[in-house]
Amino acid sequence: MAVRRVSFIFLALLTSGNFVTATQQPALLRLNLDSQDQLLKPGAACSACVQLGSQGINLLLNYILQGAVVGSCGKLCSRLPKKAEQVACNLACDIVGVKAFIAALNHTDLDPIFLCEEIKLCHAGNDTADVRLVSTSAMPTSIAKGGEVSLGLQLDVKSATGVGEVRISIDGPVTTPVSQSFLMPVGFPTGTQAMTVKLTCKDDESGDFPVIWSPGNYTFTYHVCQGECGSKHPHSKDFGFINGSFALTDGVSNLIV
Repeated sequence: MAVRRVSFIFLALLTSGNFVTATQQPALLRLNLDSQDQLLKPGAACSACVQLGSQGINLLLNYILQGAVVGSCGKLCSRLPKKAEQVACNLACDIVGVKAFIAALNHTDLDPIFLCEEIKLCHAGNDTADVRLVSTSAMPTSIAKGGEVSLGLQLDVKSATGVGEVRISIDGPVTTPVSQSFLMPVGFPTGTQAMTVKLTCKDDESGDFPVIWSPGNYTFTYHVCQGECGSKHPHSKDFGFINGSFALTDGVSNLIV
């Protein structure tokens, strides 16, 4: 079954007692002005590099394997169809040079985070990184269809992490599985951290796999990793999963006649 990545709102990341806010669309992470100094700017190069994505890496590898003579970063990166991918590719390639960039592409296994660590645009975490997933929350615990729920996560970071990702998935009586991944370009510092994702349970029939929400009980699952979740590359760590729940009603009011 296909997994539909819908738009979540990445509401808050609590770092050293300060909230930062962000809006997450399926392709781009966009922060409000108050957040840029705290989250975007420190990891700007890393975020841009990771936008190359596994599909972009695969396209570049296929082009190289066809025996193409690649003499410049511009020629190589022009093979990518999307402007954002071309920008990310040129940023990474220009820094290390086309030969080193091709060498890195050849042993990253389509893992964009590891590629960007290899060319030093993302800071690889320490092998001693340690994160405990403490608790989840849903506010409110019950919403009407079309409404919005805030899905919270609390972490206890024993030892700071490097670049990684936080994934969230929703399971319940919805026609298509819903999930989203959020890049953490500078990782999590030591201490108590919290983040919240806002989800609007509104039907979306615009794609090939319509998302239709039915009343019932839903489970949300957070997955926290250093590096890409599921990666076997050096410095990648899986800190585990934690679940929470909320209820969705049909939104029909009971009228007293």
